[in-house]
Amino acid sequence: MEYRTFFYCLFFMPQVFCVSIGLGSGDFLYRVIFFIGMMGIFLSIVCCDYSKKEMAVMLCICGLVLIAFLKNHNRSLLLACLAVFASKNLDYDRILGFAWIIMVICIPLVICLSAVGIIPNVSVSLPKGDETYKIYSFGYSTANNLYFHLWIVAALTFMRFEEKMNVAVVACITGAMFVARLVLHSRTGWICYLLFLIMFYLVKSPVFHSKVNKLFVSLPIICSGINLLLVWLHGYGYGIGVRADKLMTGRLNWSFKAVCDYGISLTGSRGAGQLDSLYMTMLLNYGVILFVVLLYAYTRTMRQMLYKKEHIAVIAMGGLCVYSIMEVNAINPIWNPFLLYIGGSVFQESEQQVGKALRV
Repeated sequence: MEYRTFFYCLFFMPQVFCVSIGLGSGDFLYRVIFFIGMMGIFLSIVCCDYSKKEMAVMLCICGLVLIAFLKNHNRSLLLACLAVFASKNLDYDRILGFAWIIMVICIPLVICLSAVGIIPNVSVSLPKGDETYKIYSFGYSTANNLYFHLWIVAALTFMRFEEKMNVAVVACITGAMFVARLVLHSRTGWICYLLFLIMFYLVKSPVFHSKVNKLFVSLPIICSGINLLLVWLHGYGYGIGVRADKLMTGRLNWSFKAVCDYGISLTGSRGAGQLDSLYMTMLLNYGVILFVVLLYAYTRTMRQMLYKKEHIAVIAMGGLCVYSIMEVNAINPIWNPFLLYIGGSVFQESEQQVGKALRV
């Protein structure tokens, strides 16, 4: 266990560091760290004892992922599968704690260095409604990516210090997220943070507890269904789809054009690119089979986390479902460390517990 934890951290922590300081796959340092991390993750897999059933499931999923990868070279899901498969019997909360420490240190440092001009602070002019704003990215590839990191840090903070989240602390975090929203113009991130905050308090209420939880764990299905429906409505000229596309800054139009250009297949469409919508990206790049499997795995994990009373993790995972209508980052386990909990769903629950979880 200790060796596997070390190997896994050799993969996970340096990549969290790279992402937290704004490095991407095009940077040489990131590529070196990624190569070393791949050795760590394979050692973690080799040193783990899987059952025959687990091996069969892993091989089937990896086969589908590999087929999709060969068609469009999108490696996010491949990385996510490796991260989940290698995480069997590890302490997810401890790993997320390390990730939180790295992000809390690195993100403010990058923002400060970019603000004083030591590292580049790229800006773009972006139309938002009837106005055009000059938006700075503060050392990251885009302002939306920075806000996504801040959202993850805020969610991890609530989870790590749940008992200490009094009104004053929550007000400080909310104030910081609001200021970041004004500076970065990340409307989606701010709405998802407010949803997270509302759920944080509703889940403590016995009046709303049961009904809200049941609805919330269905968000993967609900959000993906809404996204697909809006794309269809826009593509065929329905008024609600056209208005929704304007609010979503053209995302529905891009998605419908991608469907027309590449089509939707069972195992992924050849040459499909990445869209600013996780659900449409999944459907085009990974195909119908993996789309259904991934939604099932994510929903099942949320239900099991709810059964174990890990409410903050469930709220965070649900908030990211809403976030994914407008962004694609949540499929990457380095950007979205809550994906590691899927490992608990795949490997650590008995059939009896699964049955109870699904009846919550």
